[in-house]
Amino acid sequence: VGVCVCAPFQAATNHPSVTITKYLLPVSFVLLCSGEFALAGLFGALPLDATNHRGEQMMIHGVDDASTWNEMEHVFPTSDFADLFNAYKASYESGGPHLFNATYEVLPNAFQGVSGGYAVNIMWVLNGKSTNWEQQLPAATQHWLDRQQEGHSAYKDFPNVHNNLDAPAPLISLLSQQASWAFRAEKDLVLDWVAAAAGSKSGPSAEVLKSSSFAT
Repeated sequence: VGVCVCAPFQAATNHPSVTITKYLLPVSFVLLCSGEFALAGLFGALPLDATNHRGEQMMIHGVDDASTWNEMEHVFPTSDFADLFNAYKASYESGGPHLFNATYEVLPNAFQGVSGGYAVNIMWVLNGKSTNWEQQLPAATQHWLDRQQEGHSAYKDFPNVHNNLDAPAPLISLLSQQASWAFRAEKDLVLDWVAAAAGSKSGPSAEVLKSSSFAT
């Protein structure tokens, strides 16, 4: 089974003023688990003493107990979350893009109606600062983005922003263009994953996919 998951991966918590540099601290993995509660929950990795950016007990969609959240969401082995963290950290330090695939054993979860007992291959598509992309922008665009990120504008800590229906059109365009660049930068990884997910009998081969317009 192949699944593509697009996730925000905010800086180190859901509060955008906390930057990705927190990932480099000894406690960074704990911060990641607390801030990215949706991802951490899939691995049953939300710390039991998780707090929000104000130091208060986390309330997640009405759930105020971390062990309950983990029980509700847990479908992958907890030990595998560290590998995802390390892959993202290495990608960030090298300038992106942030696409990774991994195969996980699926655990039973009665709350989610998941029977478990099989493996799933996931293509993670994660948001995050990609200096390799930013450096390819026209100089005028780079200067404009730097100015937009000053103060408390919607662009602060781009691309780790709180997106909503009121977000400026240029911000949505920038997020879209960065994501498009990431897929093209990792096109071989993506196309191999698609081919494997489709299966040799039921879908196009890797050779056919790589000769398509997407791969150009």
